[in-house]
Amino acid sequence: MLDSRSRQRLRPAVLKHFCGGSGRKEAPGLSTPHSLPLAEGNAPVEMTRSEGCGGSRTVSIEFAAAFMLLALLCVAFAPLLLAEEMPRGGTGVPPVPIGHAPTEPRPVTQSAGFAFAGTVKAVEHIAAAGSNRIATTRVTFHVDTAIRGVRTGQTLVINEWAALWSSGERYRPGERVCLFLYPPSKLGLTSPVRGPAGRFRIRGPGRIVVPPGQRPILPPPVRTRLDGNGEIPIEDFARLLRDGE
Repeated sequence: MLDSRSRQRLRPAVLKHFCGGSGRKEAPGLSTPHSLPLAEGNAPVEMTRSEGCGGSRTVSIEFAAAFMLLALLCVAFAPLLLAEEMPRGGTGVPPVPIGHAPTEPRPVTQSAGFAFAGTVKAVEHIAAAGSNRIATTRVTFHVDTAIRGVRTGQTLVINEWAALWSSGERYRPGERVCLFLYPPSKLGLTSPVRGPAGRFRIRGPGRIVVPPGQRPILPPPVRTRLDGNGEIPIEDFARLLRDGE
């Protein structure tokens, strides 16, 4: 290994060999940073930009690094800025500005075709056969309290995809539940809005239990009427939802 003094003596000879002259010059034809001058002690290291063999100018590494960082930031954020300005094609929904997402989900009632508190009367599993192309679960309810799309005292029969039963969406005869169901599909199938979020348990003589995780999908008037246990009478629950429509 060469010490610092030996390198200083060797460097002019190497430069003279490449550039055909003397003094501090770089290899011919190099127009971009390719070499770092030797530094002694703790002196800052600088990049040199050669301009042929006739001199060079110095650009600090700090400046180059800052410029590269700015360029990378521009490249990274350009798609986000463009996406904020462009409409969402085909949806008819205006774009949501970045950083301004909705603070809470839409009320569950806005997506429900049927909403009621009822009692399960019967459960029947129907296999896929003939014109029935998929296996289904048929559930019969007595509507105790109507909220939307049904009337009190009605017998309502719904059909769900059998896979929902396998995944845990189950009913038992005599069970009382409050359901928010999607409108039936082209196959006549329905399911609770947002899965388990659209199904509420009924406790005792007629109180709906609203766990903390389901409260954001209910309108504010309902949430403010919940007692300390997160419960509300069915009649108040249904009335507040109907009044909010």
